[in-house]
Amino acid sequence: MKKTPIRFTDMMLKNFKVDKDKTKSAKKSYLRESGGLAVRVMLSGVKTFLFIYTFEGRRKELNLGNYPDVKLADARTAYGDARKKLISGIDPAKEVREVKDVGEVISDNPTISELVENFLKNWTDKVKTDKGKYDDRRCLTKDVVPVWGTKAACDIRRKDAIQLLEKIAERAPGQARNVLKVCRKMFSFALQRSIVEYNPFSGISLAIPELQPVKRQRVLSADEIKILWANLETGSGSKEVKNILRLILLTAQRPGEIAGMSYQEVSGKWLTVAPERVKSKDKRQAKPHHVYLSPVARKIIGTGKGLVFSAPVKKENLLLAATSNSKTIPKSIAVNALSHRIRTAKYYGIDPFTPHDLRRTARTFMAEIGIPSEHAEAVLNHAIVGIQGVYNLYQYDKEKREALIKWSWHLRKILKGK
Repeated sequence: MKKTPIRFTDMMLKNFKVDKDKTKSAKKSYLRESGGLAVRVMLSGVKTFLFIYTFEGRRKELNLGNYPDVKLADARTAYGDARKKLISGIDPAKEVREVKDVGEVISDNPTISELVENFLKNWTDKVKTDKGKYDDRRCLTKDVVPVWGTKAACDIRRKDAIQLLEKIAERAPGQARNVLKVCRKMFSFALQRSIVEYNPFSGISLAIPELQPVKRQRVLSADEIKILWANLETGSGSKEVKNILRLILLTAQRPGEIAGMSYQEVSGKWLTVAPERVKSKDKRQAKPHHVYLSPVARKIIGTGKGLVFSAPVKKENLLLAATSNSKTIPKSIAVNALSHRIRTAKYYGIDPFTPHDLRRTARTFMAEIGIPSEHAEAVLNHAIVGIQGVYNLYQYDKEKREALIKWSWHLRKILKGK
């Protein structure tokens, strides 16, 4: 008996799952209408409309978008357009077309360069802060695209990922860890969109010893704090860099948040770090962070307009601005510049440390002088983990103020040698 041709319906697509009865190792299943329009479902549940066809003797799949983001009617329209091109002797996979209210219909086999731009545009730019956008783009364009740019994304294997990361780790283990994080996220993005079949960066860190994170435990002692504070008065380095280091210790905030602060964020005795500058995995969930400023902190900040700490402008930029009648846009001091200054100043007479170690030092002393952990974590703006993070939306401003006042008084005793 001749089989009745399948005609897709929304109910049919909603109930479509991977057929595990065929084989225990099944990772995907296909459902196909007559003519070439098909739907593929992955174990993850992602369902993708496809145009399955043969061109120049090769079987091909054109991605028409994921269901239900792409409606069945829109998928039929895209399928019809692609079929017309095929009949005309054109490979539809080589063309990028737009479907109304659907977005881009991308090639079924994009290169790494294409995947990078797709990921940055449709993920990073939508959920990351400005710093996160910069870091992701830098990692991918500097260390990934030059090596793999013309390769098909679906051809990247685990051995390729290991070779790439090992080569980067020889130069800079920290950068290798950064590349691992962003590539793992990018290929997860591609997997969910059915661009690739698996993530070659998943569970890879154990294969490369250099990728194991090294937890820093450097905390300055009371004596070291006293020496550092005194040497910041007479040691080398700009006044701005020295004041940033002082404020990190005084406020226990992240180096980048202190270095990039503006007078617009300062109101009376409070610094309000703008949401776009707050460290967050998702910029859509970032909230303003309130930091109480002790009298010493307020004296260091002073008053003014624009950035509190501006990076020095290079002479060639000043000359260019003068000749073109344009203004130079001030930039904040980079965290890397702080670390460089500390090294060139021979760590201001104490054992090697980083700007972030000052933040850890403040947090450790807060515990020592009896500040409740919940209040100290609020000062540091660490996210509350677990179910409390979902329901406890209290800002702890009163507690943060009390904690920072108590810490500033203790720091004053340290500096006076009591």
